[in-house]
Amino acid sequence: MKAQDAKLPNVKLVQLKHIETGTAIDLLAPFMTNNSPVRIHSARGTRLLSVSGAPEAITLVEEFIKKFDVAPAPGPPPRVPKNVEVIAYMLLGSDEPESADQVPPAELSGVVKQLRGMFPFKTYRLAETMIIRGREHAGGTAAGIARDNRLFEFKYGGVSIDGEDKARTIHLNNVRLGAKVPYLSAGAVQHIDTGISTNVDIREGQKVVVGKTSLGQGQSSMFLVISARVVE
Repeated sequence: MKAQDAKLPNVKLVQLKHIETGTAIDLLAPFMTNNSPVRIHSARGTRLLSVSGAPEAITLVEEFIKKFDVAPAPGPPPRVPKNVEVIAYMLLGSDEPESADQVPPAELSGVVKQLRGMFPFKTYRLAETMIIRGREHAGGTAAGIARDNRLFEFKYGGVSIDGEDKARTIHLNNVRLGAKVPYLSAGAVQHIDTGISTNVDIREGQKVVVGKTSLGQGQSSMFLVISARVVE
């Protein structure tokens, strides 16, 4: 009986903690040649390896497994999408006389000065202000009736952010401002569809003129001005 016991191989069960059994078997391929001093088997449905052979060979296999059976390094925490506030201004330029209630707000004085240098209309007035606050990567829409009874719709398909803090650039994709311009035809009010479509990159906090379209045979124009900021 003792002689038979001496012939029994040494067997060690190795419990895997982090890597899968199939991964461990692939890593242990160099130990599994025909003339290897150990035999390695996996138990289906478990993280157990059965290693049999000479004690020193089993120890070698165990040490080898320990080098790879470690917890993965923690990755960076997932980035939470930021909130972005987009403000769109619909400005109208025309040669009509200016009235006191049509003066653009002070916040647009720099934009109006810039526009006057390129398009010398007598009057610039604010037709509507649209504010959309939404999540990064999402789109937004605002629609209604402007102060001059003009139907409008402002929308963008998505927003993304580059940079950090004060150097951030906000990208707006598939921006569109659409409006219906009323006119009289045979005594009835009709509408002409007009609009501005573009993609735009905006430095955070800046007001940017992103498009222009003519209204009514070139006697007036509609301008789209956009500002955007990250809301912490």
